[in-house]
Amino acid sequence: MSERKPSRPRIGMTPWKRPVHTIVGDPEQLFTLAEEYVDCVRLAGGVPIVLPPAPLNAAADAIASVDALVLTGGGDFAPSAYSDRDEGVSSDIDPQEDAWDVALTLAARDTGVPFFGICRGMQALNIALGGTLHQDITDRAHHPPIPGVPADAVAFRHPVAIQADSRLGRILGTTERSVNSIHHQAVDRLGEGLVPVAHAPDGIVEAVEYNGSPEGAGWQCLAVQWHPERMGHTLDQLIFDEVVRLAADRGRGD
Repeated sequence: MSERKPSRPRIGMTPWKRPVHTIVGDPEQLFTLAEEYVDCVRLAGGVPIVLPPAPLNAAADAIASVDALVLTGGGDFAPSAYSDRDEGVSSDIDPQEDAWDVALTLAARDTGVPFFGICRGMQALNIALGGTLHQDITDRAHHPPIPGVPADAVAFRHPVAIQADSRLGRILGTTERSVNSIHHQAVDRLGEGLVPVAHAPDGIVEAVEYNGSPEGAGWQCLAVQWHPERMGHTLDQLIFDEVVRLAADRGRGD
């Protein structure tokens, strides 16, 4: 009998390990994934597959089990991950998650698995390709400190300008957006092969795409600094739709 191929593309998604108060732990360390991520992938026709950290030499096997990779949000990257001096402003650091996200990213590049990075996921992409981060940008005009009230943090918006001829511009069909901003770190020096395709008015890079290199020629790779899954807008769903479409094409061998 021939092996049955999945009818829906499998979308690998990274969780965020954090302490959560439960009936069996106070707190208990859980790998969490916000339902908005899952809903966006399901709505696009994909099957979410959670990829928590594993031994780094298992990253290639993890990527081989999915048709696309979505790196989600989470805590800050340790400055040591990009060989920088620690300025003392990073929080929620987990070196295991840092190393795993980088390993997954490189495995996706090396095998051509479509990639979409969100917030920390965009920063992971940049670091994986040799880039660095601004450790804190809360002195920028459009990136004030994140409000302490969750509803206010999600509701905050600032404008971004998107390059019309970019992949992101073609997906969204617009060159201007108002997006959320739930981050205090951002891309500084760009990683190899990455090009910026969206900026905030204060100069912060808000989206990047991969422009190719011998190791990853033709890699479908896009990342945004905002959280499209929390925008509550059908326009942002188009990005997830595109990721799942690319995954489906890869699954069919197109």
